[in-house]
Amino acid sequence: MSELPSIPEMAVNLAKDVSQWVRAGAPISPQELTQQRLGVCQACEVFQNDRCTKCGCYMKAKASMVTAKCPLDRWVK
Repeated sequence: MSELPSIPEMAVNLAKDVSQWVRAGAPISPQELTQQRLGVCQACEVFQNDRCTKCGCYMKAKASMVTAKCPLDRWVK
């Protein structure tokens, strides 16, 4: 089982994603895009227990944020 990043590192990752999302007006992804992103995550080797072990994020939440990006750049642009 892969370990998550440190708590400070996860906090920085979350702050970057949320601040960018809020600056954009907090747009929610269409359900189809969210599901497509989650499918990519679920097939990924760093996805465990609904979280990405690369960034530490809960991917159900992150995948619904239009401005969010996969830390491994695997989501369709």
